[in-house]
Amino acid sequence: MLTEIFCSTQACATGGRDGRVSTLDGRFNAKLSTPKECGGTGGPGNNPEQFFAVGYAACFLDAMKFVAKHSRILEVNIPDDASVTATVGIGPRLEGGYGMDVRLEVVLPGVERDLAEKLITEAHHVCPYSNAARNSLDITLTLEPDQKEHNSSESIVVLCAAPLAETNASSGLTRVGRSAIAQSSGTRMI
Repeated sequence: MLTEIFCSTQACATGGRDGRVSTLDGRFNAKLSTPKECGGTGGPGNNPEQFFAVGYAACFLDAMKFVAKHSRILEVNIPDDASVTATVGIGPRLEGGYGMDVRLEVVLPGVERDLAEKLITEAHHVCPYSNAARNSLDITLTLEPDQKEHNSSESIVVLCAAPLAETNASSGLTRVGRSAIAQSSGTRMI
């Protein structure tokens, strides 16, 4: 529950996934097209998942900056070339209807791995997108290696949205709440 609303925005959609979207202040306007993979024509317009992905990526990076600036425990500067890449998938849910799968890949060049993991975990608790999606979407957070300093292909996967983790020996999948990822020699679970 919010204690205060700092700012809000309004947007209107017409025509569904093959229509148009715009904000009521006129600052944003886009044509929509349904991707071929979702049964559409794959036209030149954007799709709602793209908007969710860019919004989540930008918001998560800003949440990391907020945590770095306001934390009394974590002493870290977010480098200018830090990035968050969001991958948003859509598909049918076991429970019926449709749902989304979200993967955030974080790159923090020059930041110590342990410190970066703590920063990502804290940002996941601060980010409004993470808070809205927690317990309703499959979310995987990954700290990608700093390519400038490491030759390792090892990724650090941070799953912090769920209380329990279990590994199914037959499938090799680790399920953390609503998230499931395959374990491999190139991935370390934390």
